[in-house]
Amino acid sequence: MASQSSSLKSLAETISQTANALAAKLEQDGFPAPSFAEDGLADYPKMPELMGIRMTLLDAVADLQRLALGPMDSNFLVPILLNYDATAIDILNQFDFWGAVPLGGSATYAEIATKVNLPESLVRRILKYATTNRIFASAPGAPDSIVHTSISAAPAKNPLLRSWIRHNFEEARPGAVHMPESFRKFSAGKDQPSEEPTESGFSTANVDHLDKPENFWDYMARDVEGKPKGWRADEFAASMKAAASASAIKVEDLLKTGYDWPKLGDVTVVDIGGSGGHDALVLTEAFPNLKKYVVQDLPEVEASFTERVPEDQRARISFEPHDFFKPQQTKGDVYILKTILHDWPDKYAAQILRPLVTHLESGSRLLLVEAIAPPDITQLPFNTLARMMGAADFQMLNAFNSLERSIDDWKGLLAKVDGRLEITYTSQVPGSLHNFIEIQIRA
Repeated sequence: MASQSSSLKSLAETISQTANALAAKLEQDGFPAPSFAEDGLADYPKMPELMGIRMTLLDAVADLQRLALGPMDSNFLVPILLNYDATAIDILNQFDFWGAVPLGGSATYAEIATKVNLPESLVRRILKYATTNRIFASAPGAPDSIVHTSISAAPAKNPLLRSWIRHNFEEARPGAVHMPESFRKFSAGKDQPSEEPTESGFSTANVDHLDKPENFWDYMARDVEGKPKGWRADEFAASMKAAASASAIKVEDLLKTGYDWPKLGDVTVVDIGGSGGHDALVLTEAFPNLKKYVVQDLPEVEASFTERVPEDQRARISFEPHDFFKPQQTKGDVYILKTILHDWPDKYAAQILRPLVTHLESGSRLLLVEAIAPPDITQLPFNTLARMMGAADFQMLNAFNSLERSIDDWKGLLAKVDGRLEITYTSQVPGSLHNFIEIQIRA
């Protein structure tokens, strides 16, 4: 992480050295050089050595830009640029400019205007601004036509990226704008911040046109006029798949390598909030000792389970309707909560965990699959990484009034549930965004 003593010259030297090292490493390993051309490198290989070089380069580039702008221009230009950079991407996504320009070809402004159903004058203004960020470009030798760059080609090729952009700009961004208002209304002047999901920035942004406040999940369940039933939930699931692709370790590989399943012997697993049973299929195929696997979720999820889990697997993998705030009636040797609790502030996360204490007293164990945040992001070796971690935490605050928890935060949550609960194992899988956290009753 660059220090306050960094200078234009020292940062420029770092940029030169790390850019050369990055280019050399890519060439050595047979990867194409990054470029803005449509067929340029779409995604860097997720190799630890390469990641370190990239983070060093990104930190130096960002600090060089800050110094080159200076304090006055940083405070004057950055707010307006951030605002309309985001707005331009949102417009491009909502009106599918990505698909209006053919991959490997070009389109005139008039042709694009017809496809996105907007006046050509607006299309020109939007694209001219977008091209300043290397999102699309003027066609060589044909200034009235537009071609893809590597940046605009990515969402054109990958629908998951379009869902990720949609979620962040159509759902998260309005909530982010209302976060200060939610702080003033619900947390200002108090010793502790609000833990009510209906008092988040997201809920504050959406409350005006509703009879009563709703949380993020209520919003997800609401139908959208002109869209198929469950459209919001499906789009959100797609955006989460896009987020998962940022990990160097696939979720399926983490499930299989992050925990010693065979040590358990023949067991019954209860997957609370297990959705359509994807994880159940991964784990039961890999580990024969998981003799019975019960997927629990809300009743409306059962259709997805029935569609996903083959008939011949259902003797071993079953579905049970269950609300995880209600008492847990099913006896299991292992209970799993995968990326559930980070969506809930401590007040409600504790309510989800309390019904499991009786089962843990009988010798069962609880496995969480969650991120473990660093205790202090400012102490991370790369400022870019610190910003990413901070943004993930803000995303939880915005949507749910929740947080990404450090190991001490997880211990603090368990203490609110039952003082006997103890973390007995955490996985360490390099490159993974999530960890296994095993919890048992202290002997």
